[in-house]
Amino acid sequence: MPKYTTPGVYVQEAAIIPPVVVEVASAVPAFVGYTQRVTHAQLGDLTLRPQRIASLVAFEALFGSAPLPQVNEVQLDARGNFLSASCALNYPLHQSLRLYFENGGGVCYVVSVGVCGTPASATDSKALVAGVAALATLDEPTLLVCPEAAKLNDVAMAVVQRAMLQQCGSLQDRFTVLDTHLDDPQGQSFRANIGVDSLRYGAAYTPWLKRPQPCLVTYAALRGALRCGSAPVALRDLTTDSEVLAQLNVIDQALQADAGADVASVELWLEHNFMAYRAIVSGVLANATVACPASGAVAGAYVATDRQRGVWKAPANVALIGGVAPVTSIDDIQSAALTVDAAAGRSINAIRDFSARGVLIWGARTLAGNDNEWRYVSVRRFFTMVEESLKKSTSWVVFEPNDANTWSRVRIMIEAYLVQKWRDGALIGTKSNDAFFVRCGLGQTMTAQDLLEGRLIVEIGLAVVRPAEFIILRFSHKTSRT
Repeated sequence: MPKYTTPGVYVQEAAIIPPVVVEVASAVPAFVGYTQRVTHAQLGDLTLRPQRIASLVAFEALFGSAPLPQVNEVQLDARGNFLSASCALNYPLHQSLRLYFENGGGVCYVVSVGVCGTPASATDSKALVAGVAALATLDEPTLLVCPEAAKLNDVAMAVVQRAMLQQCGSLQDRFTVLDTHLDDPQGQSFRANIGVDSLRYGAAYTPWLKRPQPCLVTYAALRGALRCGSAPVALRDLTTDSEVLAQLNVIDQALQADAGADVASVELWLEHNFMAYRAIVSGVLANATVACPASGAVAGAYVATDRQRGVWKAPANVALIGGVAPVTSIDDIQSAALTVDAAAGRSINAIRDFSARGVLIWGARTLAGNDNEWRYVSVRRFFTMVEESLKKSTSWVVFEPNDANTWSRVRIMIEAYLVQKWRDGALIGTKSNDAFFVRCGLGQTMTAQDLLEGRLIVEIGLAVVRPAEFIILRFSHKTSRT
């Protein structure tokens, strides 16, 4: 009570509104990978410096556009007619970000680990691990995504992905979205190398996604990419014209001598005079597809689901857009083997193409598939959001008197927040008392020794809704009584 010495009117403002919990963002991904450039005119060298962006345009302004994919394989029929083409995407970060924004993504972070074309080999995981480590000091990211880890070999990929899981488990404020290899749609090598640590902080998705994509079409690229079934086909096998065959010899020699001008002129000649070559080039430009790890599109689905429904809604049975299709078709039997790993519990979520329904994320499990507490992505991410929100919102309590008044204020603040989550549908129970409990007090959560040592302990229990993963409809015959 202040001491009054001068007669007059004094105004005092009494605080009657209790402190509130300010909820943190639940889905702010951080992408790690190689970019077209790492130097910006104003910002300087951006290598291993996380940058906050809100659109693909903002990304390209900082890091440049996408590197063009290279022709991987062109399928021809027995007569040499074009059937299909696929492209190799050596640096999928840009494509992953495009899928992320197309599928509902918003603000995110990007860490460039170097310029496209600079990695030493498919075994070099050091740069990507360093990019992941650069995110450890940032508080805002809640999802880790590194699509380019899936371009490494089995062991190197596991090194990067285990570093991501380790960071999530250590900080306990983020979750990681992982990929399998393109040629490992059933995840055998992934499961063999991912380890057992912090599996509840990550989820894996398979297979990769393919979509139409313009690519770099040159004679050199086509020369070793033509196939009829599994048999290689040479361009000279598609003609008997002596003039065309002579020009093919010329361009082969120019390529061997690295004479760029000669190669370009002969390529132009072939497009005008070699009908089969022109048809193949046109077919590749119009119909080529590129395969990309699914983690970028899935991260976008996480963000969209959190925004539209809430973090407690499993990011599954969600359609992926952007003209994508799974590289490999997964049936019910294969999906069951991915979902349930009886031996080690390393569940993998399938992405499946359903007739008349589209391409759907068909799984909602973390890598800890045998853990009843942390089996589901939505449960783990909801707890992470609540834990981080309460951690930040109770910082005012530090150095407050450790007495019943403070305990009551903390309990009321947390209960008010959890009641709202229960009303939103995040917690299950016909009454709020069934949905959660908050305990704080001497004899409940603290002893006299705790008070002497300055500890204020709050115990919180949550009954989080879980996804209805298996819908069972039971039918039986009913006999007539008439």
